[in-house]
Amino acid sequence: DAGALYAWCRRLDELVDDPAVSGDPATTVARIDEWRQRLDELWEGSPRDDLDAALLVTLRRNPSLGVQPFADMLQGMRSDAVRARRVATGADLEEYAYQVAGTVGLMLLPLLGVSEEEDVAAARGPAIALGQAIQLINILRDARPDAALGRIYLPRDEMAERGVDEAAVLALQCTPAYRGLVAHTAERAEAFLGRAERGGRSQPSTG
Repeated sequence: DAGALYAWCRRLDELVDDPAVSGDPATTVARIDEWRQRLDELWEGSPRDDLDAALLVTLRRNPSLGVQPFADMLQGMRSDAVRARRVATGADLEEYAYQVAGTVGLMLLPLLGVSEEEDVAAARGPAIALGQAIQLINILRDARPDAALGRIYLPRDEMAERGVDEAAVLALQCTPAYRGLVAHTAERAEAFLGRAERGGRSQPSTG
């Protein structure tokens, strides 16, 4: 079941990051919209290929696995389909991290035996927080290749507050102000990890 979820997420990721269309946001958006159509068809029981069929089996085996995390991930991927990706605020960054990574935690909950409404409510926050932490770490790790693509995921409001120049970020200039913002973002990731760990300790064992 986890393999079927991974395949869906991986294929979406490859579709969005395809070098052949990386400079053409309109084509990327069209591909994401087509993937959403496939998702709707899958939810109606009509898979288009074997990998979709495997995910359909997973959905039927885990009826508490809802469509919303998949739709939210698509929305996050859609926000990347622009020529100069920017993030306005820290809250927007956290929302993006939920969309592209926290959603994976929600997808996995039923596979881990968390399906009762009360248990899902308790596990939802920690599952999302773990994904958000991982995504923030990925953003820091990928700062160089993202800059090469004209992307900056550090929030604009926090950049302005600390005096971090956008052009300097794209030029890979590691100024003291930039290092301070990186450290702040790392602390944000650490806080999400702590939230996930504390929540995980409160959950019943899944065996």
